[in-house]
Amino acid sequence: MRGKVNWTPELVEQVWQLYGPQRTTPSKIILLLGLPVRPPRISRVLLIHGYPVRTFSEANKLAHESRKITKPWSKRVVVNWTSALVEKCRYLYWDCERGAKDISKIVGLKPHAIIAGLKRNGVELRSRSDAQKVAHKNHPDSFSRESSPAWKGGRKINKAGYVLVLLEESDPYFSVAQRNGYALEHRYVMSKAIGRVLDRKEPVHHINGIRHDNRPENLKLVSRRDHDTLTKLCFSCPLRSDLNVIMGRVTLLEAENTLLKKQLNLSDVELEVRG
Repeated sequence: MRGKVNWTPELVEQVWQLYGPQRTTPSKIILLLGLPVRPPRISRVLLIHGYPVRTFSEANKLAHESRKITKPWSKRVVVNWTSALVEKCRYLYWDCERGAKDISKIVGLKPHAIIAGLKRNGVELRSRSDAQKVAHKNHPDSFSRESSPAWKGGRKINKAGYVLVLLEESDPYFSVAQRNGYALEHRYVMSKAIGRVLDRKEPVHHINGIRHDNRPENLKLVSRRDHDTLTKLCFSCPLRSDLNVIMGRVTLLEAENTLLKKQLNLSDVELEVRG
């Protein structure tokens, strides 16, 4: 709490003895003397009475020293790189074709410390491409699509609401896909229905106006002019908003149903029996 202080010469001298010779921080001075002021007031009073005050960098250093701030990344582990340790890491790295992570489990050092130690002791390191090849060779399952948390089974929805499916290069309709291997599902379904790859100038229209409903009976191959007309009519239809609301409710109900099954830990067969 702030309050008025009678800054007598004796009090100022006492503050200076703590601040200067004893190198005490203003916060501790306030606690020791019981002054109802804030830390910046100590420096101002000393400056008014002609005493030198610390610079901003000096005050920061003193604060760090008084608080004994230790950062976990500042604690460096010194490794004694003996000839035996260097030879062991070199043998695992080159002869056994192991990566730094695999070597760290054997020798008990962190991967970055192993790389730095090998480089410091004159051992040649792999290039980035060679390191990736070794990682793929030793841990093929770690680089599979299924192991990635972002993998959704090769099916996703873009910002426009269209469904994208991932095609394999062996697929006869692979040319309909984009550079990343994903193709618009409605164009892929129509290509399979007519038995040829669609041309870029051939639009596919969704009859009911729902872009993620890619059933063959809901798709129609039209000209570009007809597609623009049908799209305008579809968006101006008063039933479209109601249909979107219904589809949204259906999606929410399916999600809630899946969540309830997980919570109850029941299979579909058990639910039918209990029902």
